[in-house]
Amino acid sequence: MFPATLLFPLLAAPVWAWAGPTRTWYAIPLIISISLVYSASRHEGPPLILRRALRLMLTIGGFMLALLLLLLLLSRGT
Repeated sequence: MFPATLLFPLLAAPVWAWAGPTRTWYAIPLIISISLVYSASRHEGPPLILRRALRLMLTIGGFMLALLLLLLLLSRGT
């Protein structure tokens, strides 16, 4: 796995210390609205729209979280 020296910058302070809690909360409605509009433009049935929108929300959120962790790791490096 990762050496302890690479994990320490991520554990040294919470994510909110770098991102700011007020700006981070703006991402949630954006992710929801983008995934709902995109899914509604591709599919016709409401159950399928909601399923695809949920999957897209998780994809976008996971990608943004992974990118945030990568940037935090790179900014705290030696």
